[in-house]
Amino acid sequence: MQLCITQYSLTKLYEQGATSDELFAFCREIGLEYVDILDYERYWGGDFDGEIARIPALLEEHGLKLAAFATNTAFTKDAPAEREKNVKIALRALDHCEQLGASKMRIFGGYAAATDDLDVKCDHVVSSIKQFIGVAESKGITLVIENHGGMPGTAEEVIRVIEEVGSENLRALVDIGNFLVAGQDTLEGTRKLAHLCEHVHAKDFKLLPEPPREGSRARSAMKPTVIGEGDVKVVECLKALKDGGYDGFISIEFEAFDMDSREGIRRSVKYIENVMP
Repeated sequence: MQLCITQYSLTKLYEQGATSDELFAFCREIGLEYVDILDYERYWGGDFDGEIARIPALLEEHGLKLAAFATNTAFTKDAPAEREKNVKIALRALDHCEQLGASKMRIFGGYAAATDDLDVKCDHVVSSIKQFIGVAESKGITLVIENHGGMPGTAEEVIRVIEEVGSENLRALVDIGNFLVAGQDTLEGTRKLAHLCEHVHAKDFKLLPEPPREGSRARSAMKPTVIGEGDVKVVECLKALKDGGYDGFISIEFEAFDMDSREGIRRSVKYIENVMP
């Protein structure tokens, strides 16, 4: 397995005024060699299209390589026009992914509340992905759909989406922490998805002794924390992935933005380095 970091981990630092140049230097400083690039405008001065051409040189300057590309999609919208809008977002992102030379691209299914008809939401996700999976195939790009707590949120839902789309170019991004957001045990979810895994996010949450927010599928409230300092079964999940045949990237996704991000990322990286099989 190979350690990397998702750009999302750096969100708070961007909000505090840091540039990608500064943050990529920080990533290399703490020993990382790979990064997941996101197309979120707030990381790129509000102009990702204008900045994309300089990303390869920026990575090379800091001794970094691209592990994966990621975009933000929401196919669970009830309105067909909104779903079509997100299909167009995915198509544009596939062009960006190809331009950067990335072999895989992260997508989301979309938000789903506990009170929603989850079968309908899943159908929306499947029908939307079917509209652009052929483009991914033609470009040689593997889409990795994340269990993002909405739809799909559980391992079973991810498997359903992958099977119903029916393409070798759609696989799973296993976020070992996000299973909790959908009310599933982290080790159970990881074991069930290991055979379909193409990319991994490592994160951690502390479970809180209070109910979750209204509409949440989680069993309790939770708070992001440094990896290894919460209730996600990190060591067991990584072993389950290895046992299931996965030997790819483990991407740090640090979300405890109420603490110093640089310190939290350093501690998270050190922990994963020490326990990664």
